[in-house]
Amino acid sequence: MAEKSFLQMFNKYVPSGTDIGAILSSAVVLSVKADKEKRLLQADVRFDDLVSKTLLYRIENEIREAYSLSLMKIMPKYDSTLFDYRYFEQILIEAERVGIVARGFFSGCDYKIEGDNITVTIPFENGGVTLLKNAETPKIIENIIFSEFGRKFNVNIVSDEKLSQFSREKQRSEMQKFDREIAEQSKRYDSMATFGAT
Repeated sequence: MAEKSFLQMFNKYVPSGTDIGAILSSAVVLSVKADKEKRLLQADVRFDDLVSKTLLYRIENEIREAYSLSLMKIMPKYDSTLFDYRYFEQILIEAERVGIVARGFFSGCDYKIEGDNITVTIPFENGGVTLLKNAETPKIIENIIFSEFGRKFNVNIVSDEKLSQFSREKQRSEMQKFDREIAEQSKRYDSMATFGAT
């Protein structure tokens, strides 16, 4: 597919604000994957400047509504030189969106970027770190950075050894919430399996 400007490609979509219009005026659609039957659309889009995830998710929702889609996903593509320390927080927001195990673990975290290595220190004990590693969260973060910037990093998640009592209580609460989510998903799966069997 030949590259097209974003607003040319999605001509039924009218941006809801001048901030969005300005961002999309120079955006270019590199490729599109679609499932017409399920009404799913994914677009690789090159942006000249970094776009916050909040704004990107808003654009996705507005396009989904404009085209009556079940799902709209924008895969942003940036020049590799734009990746920096400040944007890493946006990468963590995306990791929480795509990986259920990541949700709630990164609030209050600290991170350090040294060369091709990123160390994320979370306010959880080793059990939380193990849970994230078992869910391959470091790999998810690495893949998001590579997808958006074409850069390879090694991500390591470590525990904050100076956990406060507040952090321990928060960890317990997050772990209980996560256990409840798994139990609910398991029930839904069981009921779907039972439904399919009849």
